[in-house]
Amino acid sequence: MSLYKDYTKYLEVHYTLSSAYHSQANGLTERTIRQNTTKYKPFFLMYG
Repeated sequence: MSLYKDYTKYLEVHYTLSSAYHSQANGLTERTIRQNTTKYKPFFLMYG
């Protein structure tokens, strides 16, 4: 096995590969960005 695979297995990291140019494929990232946008929008509107 490669060093990277051994290291992620040791840390119990689970990852999924997706295309860098199609972030829509990663739903969790899209939901997180949308939640952060709606959460902080009032702050940015008030304080710029």
